[in-house]
Amino acid sequence: MNKKFIFSVVLVGLLVFAAVMAYSQNNQTQTVRWEYKVILSVKYSLIEEETNKLGAQGWELVAVNGNGPSMYFKRKLP
Repeated sequence: MNKKFIFSVVLVGLLVFAAVMAYSQNNQTQTVRWEYKVILSVKYSLIEEETNKLGAQGWELVAVNGNGPSMYFKRKLP
């Protein structure tokens, strides 16, 4: 193999490595922050209406306690 070919392969490898490292660092520095909402009691007749409103606002239902019912929501902070 000639020296130009080997140099080209090494250069491309270094560029790919640098791109992967830059992408990895960008993803690691972004911390996801969450906002939480707890609804302690909702009438059964209003659960669908209430959850649809919250979903439209970006809230995600993450847990339900059937003794009320209590509902727990989260959404990403901007």
